[in-house]
Amino acid sequence: MSDEIIVHNGHHNSITSNWRQSTDVAHVCREIVNQTAKNIGGRRYVQVEGWQSIATAYGCVASARDVEKIEGGYRAIGEVRRIDNGAVIATAEGFVGDDEATWGKRPVYARRAMAQTRAISRACRSAFAHVVVLIDKSLSTTPAEEVPDGGFEQIPPQKAFTVREVSASDVVPAPRHDEAYIRKPSPTKIQAAEVIIERMEQPNEAKSGGWRDIVMRFGSKKGSSLGEIEASDLRYLKWLSSTFEPGLKKDGTPWPEDVKLRAGLDEFKKDVTASVEKEQQVRAHYSPPGEDVPF
Repeated sequence: MSDEIIVHNGHHNSITSNWRQSTDVAHVCREIVNQTAKNIGGRRYVQVEGWQSIATAYGCVASARDVEKIEGGYRAIGEVRRIDNGAVIATAEGFVGDDEATWGKRPVYARRAMAQTRAISRACRSAFAHVVVLIDKSLSTTPAEEVPDGGFEQIPPQKAFTVREVSASDVVPAPRHDEAYIRKPSPTKIQAAEVIIERMEQPNEAKSGGWRDIVMRFGSKKGSSLGEIEASDLRYLKWLSSTFEPGLKKDGTPWPEDVKLRAGLDEFKKDVTASVEKEQQVRAHYSPPGEDVPF
């Protein structure tokens, strides 16, 4: 097969010509994509160099813009543009969370740079994921920069819990798996060391209702509801809520199932924010100024 690629424009937008272009790009980019792919947790993921090579072979350029600090981390917007006319064919969001084990303590410049890198890879993934499958079906189309060390399955689930206030004299049953008690020894000012949290280390149980009933239709969690994922792999759900964008049909409109999933993920993010704020208020109430409570 020749290494020459014919970039087809809108005047020749037939199924045959588009498919031929995809296979040509896959042939030309196979070597660089495979050589730069990163093995994480036993799976191979395409890095930004591989995504950019695919975009270039398609006659496009990928870039990032609008890097900003938002609640919870840094966000950037990635774009894929055609070189010949500047038309944007894909956009996506890249995010680096303050709670990430690898990136949360890195310098600001490093987190801003990674947000841009993730945005570029994610935008390319939106446009060219099918090319990666043509190159090697064993390659994951999740951008390598979004995958934590050890892979997603290696991350221990986080245990969500509700804080309840009780006094020292209260007789209370053992807390449920999703509860924690804060004991106040006396109604007067307390010392930080006297604040006690008791938490039962038991597996979470899946809740239902609202956004939790939405079922995943793709990926390693296919067939699981968001409520089940919340109980078993909260960090994955947080990652998904920060990266997922609805896919587009041929007419440019988003798939209804993807729109429903995005709306559910937005509701999840609101619930998480509300829970964090409530917990912070409770802890601040029992923490004297200038003292750290040893939670």
